[in-house]
Amino acid sequence: ELRLALSNRIPMDLDLELGAVRTDIELGGLRLRSLELSTGASETDLRVSTPNPVAMTSVDFEVGAASFEATDLGRLNAETVTVEAGVGEVRLDFGGLQRPETRVNVEMGLGSLEIRIPSDVGIHLTRSTFLVPLDAPGLVREGEADVSPGWESSPVKIYLTVEAAFGRLSVVRGN
Repeated sequence: ELRLALSNRIPMDLDLELGAVRTDIELGGLRLRSLELSTGASETDLRVSTPNPVAMTSVDFEVGAASFEATDLGRLNAETVTVEAGVGEVRLDFGGLQRPETRVNVEMGLGSLEIRIPSDVGIHLTRSTFLVPLDAPGLVREGEADVSPGWESSPVKIYLTVEAAFGRLSVVRGN
């Protein structure tokens, strides 16, 4: 067991590499400039309970054969969130979005992907999938994308790009 506390006074670049572990990570209030998290055969629960006061350009998650849940990712204040997942179950919650636009890129091999987005955020989803049904109530097909009604006029937008094979993709709206 490892308990690690980091200062919330100093801006930092955080790079965590975890193997076969069960992790509980709380990033709330840290002054993160960048974040890279890599997991192996693991079970990870990541939370951001309070906003990051520093603007981030990117967050990168590399998830192996795992269960990965990240809550309130919008509070990280990141321009781009990238997720590369192998096999397993991935749940991404974008509560607390602070930026007018956030870009999320997900590549997933085999498994289920659930993305939660607050109901007041405009969604633009572009996907390239193979044997991955989309469950996204309220989104409508517009050209090459699935969008939420009125997404163009929404003051807060999220642009999702998903590449996946053999699994399930859910986009859930709510608070």
